[in-house]
Amino acid sequence: MDFSVTVSGNASTLIIEEEYIAINEKETQRQIIYENILRLENGSGGRRTSRLYYIQDYPFPDYRLTKEYVDIGADEETHVQLQKSISEKIKIATARPRKLAVFVNPIGGQRRGKQICDEVVVPILTLAGIEVNVTVSEKSGHGKEFAETYDFKSVDGLVILGGDGTISEIFNALMRKTQSSAGLDLNDHNTTLQKMELTIGIIPAAVPFYYMFLKSIREINVDITYEFLDGILHHSKEDNIDCQVKQKKRLINVMAFTYDLDFEDYTKEKQREKNDQFDLLDYTPCSRFDLIKHFYNLVNLTKEHLDSVNFITHNKVTSFNLEVTEDNNPSEQEQNLRYNIDGEIYSIKTPNLFVKLHPRCYNVYSSYTGPLRWS
Repeated sequence: MDFSVTVSGNASTLIIEEEYIAINEKETQRQIIYENILRLENGSGGRRTSRLYYIQDYPFPDYRLTKEYVDIGADEETHVQLQKSISEKIKIATARPRKLAVFVNPIGGQRRGKQICDEVVVPILTLAGIEVNVTVSEKSGHGKEFAETYDFKSVDGLVILGGDGTISEIFNALMRKTQSSAGLDLNDHNTTLQKMELTIGIIPAAVPFYYMFLKSIREINVDITYEFLDGILHHSKEDNIDCQVKQKKRLINVMAFTYDLDFEDYTKEKQREKNDQFDLLDYTPCSRFDLIKHFYNLVNLTKEHLDSVNFITHNKVTSFNLEVTEDNNPSEQEQNLRYNIDGEIYSIKTPNLFVKLHPRCYNVYSSYTGPLRWS
C-alpha cells in the first residue's frame, strides 16, 4: 500500500509493508519496523502533519538504541488511512503492556538513575501508550522489600533501572517468592524451579569497571567442581570426558554468562549449541595491570584473546560448585564466607557455593533476537 506524502517538506512515498514502513525520500530510503514505532501523533492544518516517533536500532558493532522521529505531511484522507493502517500493524506486531511498575536505583548510572528515568524512560513509555508507576529506592534493601510487598497483579510487568546489585536483589526476592508459593525447596539442587509469571525489563546503569580495581584483589583457595552437559567440555578437543571435573585452584574471580559469548573472530558455525549451558570464566591470581587489560579487551571480545590469557579458564557448564578449602588463613575464615555477587555482599553459612543454570524461569522485555553480526 503506497501513500504520497511529504517528509521535511519534500515529496516522498510511504509504503506499508508486512513487517515495516518504507519511506522513500529523494535518493534515500528508511525502514521502520512496527515493533519500534512508539506513536503517530496527530498534527493540525489543512494538509495534516503527523509526527512518527520510533526507536532506531543501530547494529553491531556500534549497537545502541535512540529515540527519533519523522514529520509526515499528507492530505486529510491519506492521514486517516495512515493512522488506521499503522495502528493495525503495530497491534499485530506487538503485545505491549498497558501498565508497568518501574523500580529505580537513584545512584545507578553514576548517580543519574532518577534523572534517566524522568527524562528518558518515562517519556518513551508514555509515548508508547504505557502507564507507568515509578518507585525510587530510598534505602538499603528497598529492592527486596519492594519485590516482596508490591501488588504485581495491578501491572503487566516490571522494569528495573539500576546496576547488577539492584537487579540481583529484586530477582532473588521474586524467585524466592515464586518458589515459596509453589511449595518448592530452593536448597534442593535437583528442584525444577517454577517459572515466574511476571515479565521483567532491565535498563542497566551499572557501576563503571574502574570501581572493581580500587580495592585489593582477594584470593581464596577452593575446590571447584564443573558439571558438563553430556560430558562435553566446551574448549576441549575431546568429545567425551567425565560429566563432573573437580580441581583445586586459587581464585580471585568467577564470571558466568547466561548468554553465548559473542567472539568477533569466531564464527557461529564453530561454536557449540547453547543447549541449556552457560559460559564460565574463572580467574587465577594475576597482576592488576593484566586484569585491567583483560577487561578492556572484553569490550571487543575475541576467541584469540581469551585463549591467550593464562590466568583464565573458560568452560561451558550446566553448574559449578565452589568449596573454600581449609588451607586458607584461619584469620580470614569469616571473610571466606562472604561473597560479592553482582555487586551485593552475601554471607553464607557454609564454605560451599553452588551455582546452577535454571533455563526459561522468567520472561523479559527485549528486542534482542541474537548476535546481530550473524543476522
